[in-house]
Amino acid sequence: MNLFTQQSGKQKKIYLSALLLSLTALFVTVLLILAHYETSSTGSFCNINDYWNCDRVNKSIFAEIFGIPVSILGFLYYLFLSLVFAGLWRGLDFVKTLKPVSTTLLLRAGL
Repeated sequence: MNLFTQQSGKQKKIYLSALLLSLTALFVTVLLILAHYETSSTGSFCNINDYWNCDRVNKSIFAEIFGIPVSILGFLYYLFLSLVFAGLWRGLDFVKTLKPVSTTLLLRAGL
């Protein structure tokens, strides 16, 4: 039995739930990217009160890795997850689809 092509109704619900959660996280990372580059001093949705304020962290030196905002890295990660879960939900067989690509990459790498 192939895990990816023959899905039960329960698996499809799990994939759909994971897809919806990753799309929600994708939306949140877009808001964090906008908050990172916002220059006004009024604050954003993160500035709830003096105790709950993610603007300080989002605009600090700890919010970047090698000059890339962490929120952009999170956006790329959740975009990847969304695509994977959308493919699984639609019944895409990743093993069959990616086998020629992985073989080509291994041959070019000399392995």
